Amino acid sequence: MNETAARVEATKIMDTIREKNTSNKQISIVVECMVGNVRDTIQHMTRLYKPEMLVVGTRGRSSVKGFLLGSISRYCLHHATVPVIVVRPERKLNKSKTKAKGIFRRRSSVVEN
Repeated sequence: MNETAARVEATKIMDTIREKNTSNKQISIVVECMVGNVRDTIQHMTRLYKPEMLVVGTRGRSSVKGFLLGSISRYCLHHATVPVIVVRPERKLNKSKTKAKGIFRRRSSVVEN
């Protein structure tokens, strides 16, 4: 993603947050684009801004893919010095809800003698 596209995306995110803040509470959000190792950048930004919490997204990869390819959200959960919230993609949330329904569905079986 080039710098212009990143700025447009960041502006859209900020506008969405402003629209949803209907109670006009004061919130402080920092959106920055940096080039470099993501893990080092997150650590640097956390030390610099000292946020109350860190919100990161996830692609929703399987545990095996996340382990093999590396997972930024998992890294943040284990190494961040502030509370971390991991946001999953909506498609993954819907998929896990469907799976859960199948697991806890009541089943009956009839045994004939």
